[in-house]
Amino acid sequence: MRHVSHAKFAALAGSILLIAFVIYRARTFHYCAGYETLSSHVSIISADQSCGAGEESAAFQALWRREGLRAKFKTTGQTIVHAFIP
Repeated sequence: MRHVSHAKFAALAGSILLIAFVIYRARTFHYCAGYETLSSHVSIISADQSCGAGEESAAFQALWRREGLRAKFKTTGQTIVHAFIP
């Protein structure tokens, strides 16, 4: 019984560390939003890059408030993937 509680604690601690890492990395990204077409898109770039033509720089919090539910899931997924790409 004690072994199971240690495994649950380790899984919980690992999950919290993983979430904290992704949040930290997400704060180091720059987000660009393009609204020229009917379907908006969000791209994630590194600090030394600039947004492309037809895109404007936007903070993650601003994108979160502006985008719809589908775009929120897509942006969150892109952020998680980019957090692990060096």
